[in-house]
Amino acid sequence: PGVFCHGRVDPGARALLAALPARIAGLRVADLGCGNGILGVEAGLRGASHITFTDDSLRALGSARHTWASTDCADVTTTFIHADAGRGLPAGEMDLVVCNPPFHQDRAQTLHIVDAMLLASRRLLRRGGTLLMVGNRHLQHERRAKNVLSGVKIIHDDGRFTVLRGRR
Repeated sequence: PGVFCHGRVDPGARALLAALPARIAGLRVADLGCGNGILGVEAGLRGASHITFTDDSLRALGSARHTWASTDCADVTTTFIHADAGRGLPAGEMDLVVCNPPFHQDRAQTLHIVDAMLLASRRLLRRGGTLLMVGNRHLQHERRAKNVLSGVKIIHDDGRFTVLRGRR
């Protein structure tokens, strides 16, 4: 309780899961703003070697730990870090960052969190690493991402949500 989409997978996360490569064997993955951890868990199920779950909410991290504990991914190492937009994480160590950023803070719509997560993704990714980010279609995250990453492309569009891929 108190965690966004507790007990269910929100539609944005579903869109990102649909765009996640079937196999990501051996990759180091960051689930940035992990919420309940479903994106990182799926990365583990698809073969990631290490997953870092990070969120600025201790409740969200607790939820992600609970979600992870329900999996059978014994060969995957995990780290759970309480951090705002990945602050304090080592730079250039991730192969893949997955992100479903919020665009509300309390009741106000804001995109500063999206911008912070884009900058964090660029910092966390190794050269050639990939960001997969989902957002409501009308927010046009791809325009913002092009200021931070290269090769930004929409790889999934279901009419409500887009998933973009960008590279460092």
